[in-house]
Amino acid sequence: GAHLNLKCPDQSYVILEGREKFGGTWDLFKYPGIRSDSDMHTLGYSFKPWVHKKSIANAPAIMEYLEEEYPEPSLLPGSMKDRAQIRALANIVACDIHPINNLRVRLYLENEMQVDKQKQKLWIENWIFSGFSAYEKAYKTGPKGKFSYGDTPTMADACLIPQMANARRNECDLSNFTILQSIELECNRFESFSRALPDNQPR
Repeated sequence: GAHLNLKCPDQSYVILEGREKFGGTWDLFKYPGIRSDSDMHTLGYSFKPWVHKKSIANAPAIMEYLEEEYPEPSLLPGSMKDRAQIRALANIVACDIHPINNLRVRLYLENEMQVDKQKQKLWIENWIFSGFSAYEKAYKTGPKGKFSYGDTPTMADACLIPQMANARRNECDLSNFTILQSIELECNRFESFSRALPDNQPR
């Protein structure tokens, strides 16, 4: 949502399916052609159709698509090295935290492995804390600045802020992650980010 708001501030989007439980609608899809084991459907515009063979795409693929179609404001700015480092930050969230804390994983822990709520919370905290520690370490090797990589929002911020909201929703203690809290505060000064927060979506 934040990425779309930043790239296309004059456009709006509608939530077709939502749920009270946090974690996605992968098991609720009712539209033909959308697999029930997929995380999200492909975003595409009529003037630039999605050309890949698979009609299902993950968030990074959709963000790359938006970056190509709407190069300004760039969320992958700078040199090739800069863009690689921004993608690396984004992938800490998209690859190392999000997949193993997704709702379907948590439901499997609960329903198939009978993991109780307290141990589920330990599971969630473990992957969030290890991922956030890696993120702050990677931040320190970059240009630093107000955002994840420098002084303008990037793709990394578009991945980080929803995961910060997820951590808060799961009552994770983020007091040790002062850098990420500072980035979060700066991002949420932008309407593009604040408008995309889970708590600000229509019910």
